[in-house]
Amino acid sequence: MLDSELWSDFANYENCLLAWQRTVNVTSRMLHEKLGMEIFAYNLQDNLEDLVEQTTKEYFSYSPLSDHKVYVPKPSTTLKTIAQLYR
Repeated sequence: MLDSELWSDFANYENCLLAWQRTVNVTSRMLHEKLGMEIFAYNLQDNLEDLVEQTTKEYFSYSPLSDHKVYVPKPSTTLKTIAQLYR
Protein backbone atom coordinates (compact mmCIF):
# COMPACT_ATOMS: atom_id res chain seq x y z
CA MET A 1 0.00 0.00 0.00
CA LEU A 2 1.38 3.40 -0.94
CA ASP A 3 1.97 6.04 1.73
CA SER A 4 -0.68 8.31 0.20
CA GLU A 5 -3.23 5.49 0.27
CA LEU A 6 -2.38 4.72 3.87
CA TRP A 7 -2.68 8.40 4.80
CA SER A 8 -6.06 8.73 3.07
CA ASP A 9 -7.31 5.66 4.97
CA PHE A 10 -6.16 7.25 8.22
CA ALA A 11 -7.12 10.90 7.63
CA ASN A 12 -10.89 10.73 7.71
CA TYR A 13 -13.67 12.39 9.67
CA GLU A 14 -14.26 9.47 12.05
CA ASN A 15 -10.60 9.30 13.11
CA CYS A 16 -10.41 13.07 13.59
CA LEU A 17 -13.59 12.99 15.68
CA LEU A 18 -12.17 10.17 17.80
CA ALA A 19 -8.92 12.12 18.29
CA TRP A 20 -10.94 15.20 19.29
CA GLN A 21 -13.01 13.22 21.82
CA ARG A 22 -9.87 11.74 23.36
CA THR A 23 -8.22 15.16 23.54
CA VAL A 24 -11.25 16.69 25.24
CA ASN A 25 -11.40 13.85 27.78
CA VAL A 26 -7.77 14.14 28.87
CA THR A 27 -7.76 14.93 32.56
CA SER A 28 -4.40 16.69 32.61
CA ARG A 29 -4.88 20.47 32.61
CA MET A 30 -1.41 20.85 31.10
CA LEU A 31 -2.63 19.53 27.76
CA HIS A 32 -5.56 21.90 27.31
CA GLU A 33 -5.49 25.36 25.83
CA LYS A 34 -9.00 26.26 26.90
CA LEU A 35 -9.83 29.14 24.55
CA GLY A 36 -8.54 27.34 21.46
CA MET A 37 -10.48 24.21 22.41
CA GLU A 38 -13.70 26.19 22.89
CA ILE A 39 -13.28 28.00 19.57
CA PHE A 40 -12.63 24.74 17.70
CA ALA A 41 -15.60 23.04 19.41
CA TYR A 42 -17.97 25.88 18.52
CA ASN A 43 -18.30 24.60 14.96
CA LEU A 44 -16.81 21.15 15.47
CA GLN A 45 -18.21 19.29 12.46
CA ASP A 46 -17.15 21.96 9.96
CA ASN A 47 -13.74 22.32 11.61
CA LEU A 48 -13.10 18.57 11.50
CA GLU A 49 -14.25 18.34 7.87
CA ASP A 50 -11.93 21.24 7.00
CA LEU A 51 -9.07 19.54 8.85
CA VAL A 52 -9.59 16.34 6.86
CA GLU A 53 -9.78 18.29 3.61
CA GLN A 54 -6.59 20.23 4.35
CA THR A 55 -4.59 17.17 5.41
CA THR A 56 -5.64 15.03 2.44
CA LYS A 57 -4.67 17.53 -0.25
CA GLU A 58 -1.84 16.36 -2.46
CA TYR A 59 0.46 19.26 -1.56
CA PHE A 60 0.00 18.83 2.21
CA SER A 61 3.37 18.10 3.73
CA TYR A 62 3.78 17.12 7.34
CA SER A 63 6.86 18.15 9.23
CA PRO A 64 6.94 17.33 12.94
CA LEU A 65 7.53 20.10 15.41
CA SER A 66 10.20 19.93 18.08
CA ASP A 67 9.01 18.79 21.45
CA HIS A 68 9.81 19.62 25.02
CA LYS A 69 9.76 16.97 27.72
CA VAL A 70 7.90 17.84 30.92
CA TYR A 71 8.11 15.61 33.97
CA VAL A 72 4.98 15.55 36.15
CA PRO A 73 4.94 13.89 39.58
CA LYS A 74 2.57 10.96 39.99
CA PRO A 75 0.92 9.94 43.28
CA SER A 76 3.32 6.99 43.46
CA THR A 77 6.24 9.51 43.63
CA THR A 78 7.51 8.52 40.20
CA LEU A 79 7.55 10.96 37.29
CA LYS A 80 5.37 10.85 34.21
CA THR A 81 6.93 12.18 31.00
CA ILE A 82 4.77 14.39 28.79
CA ALA A 83 5.95 15.65 25.41
CA GLN A 84 4.66 19.14 24.58
CA LEU A 85 4.91 20.32 21.00
CA TYR A 86 6.08 23.80 20.13
CA ARG A 87 4.38 25.93 17.52
